[in-house]
Amino acid sequence: MMSYKGKFSALGLCLAATLACANVNAATTATMTVSGSFIPAACNAELSNSGAVDYGTMNHSMLETASSGNTLVQLNHKKITLTVNCDAATTIGVIAQDNRSASKVALSSTTFIDDYIGKSDLSTTGAVFGLGTVGSAKIGAYALTAVPEDSSADGEAVSIIIKDTDSGNVWKSADAGGLFYPDGTRIVTVAEKGKIAPLAFTEMVMPLEIAPAVQTKGVLGASSEVVLDGNATLSLVYL
Repeated sequence: MMSYKGKFSALGLCLAATLACANVNAATTATMTVSGSFIPAACNAELSNSGAVDYGTMNHSMLETASSGNTLVQLNHKKITLTVNCDAATTIGVIAQDNRSASKVALSSTTFIDDYIGKSDLSTTGAVFGLGTVGSAKIGAYALTAVPEDSSADGEAVSIIIKDTDSGNVWKSADAGGLFYPDGTRIVTVAEKGKIAPLAFTEMVMPLEIAPAVQTKGVLGASSEVVLDGNATLSLVYL
């Protein structure tokens, strides 16, 4: 190690001969860079039941007729739970991407999902996901909704809020439930009760409701096996 005496001697030499030291350097300017990065907390998402929403084996007779005023047969709603864990408090949103988008049935005032999230009917094609096909026939569609009840962040009850990135891009309350869009343009997350701003958390629990409806066997075929084939990807986005 250089002695303190040596350090002071070298410094004194340069200070005593400032002009000579400057002349030794060929360049009259020097560039300094300041670098570094801040990375968001690492988060991971997990769905209960390994992400499987299984309707099991159903009797073909269920597809005989739809309810009055609706051409689709309504199936029971099911729930699956999304849990997100982060290694530090972070604001995270969730988006969905339908991997069977081309197979969804077009909805209308007479072709709709009845009583989704227990509140109202859904007749907007752009807000539902596909269920696959039987031959060339589209099986049906389903709605995917974040349920406010039992949603939590770090053990505390929360509100559900949504933001449409292609329309307005502002946060809105979704007290009835946060309906996911199948093209990933709607972000769903949680906020403190009664507030409309994303809440930072280390753990979020968000129950999701799946509300499917299918066409009758008059469309799908009286003897064809109908296999539901819904498939969607949920992704986390840092806010």
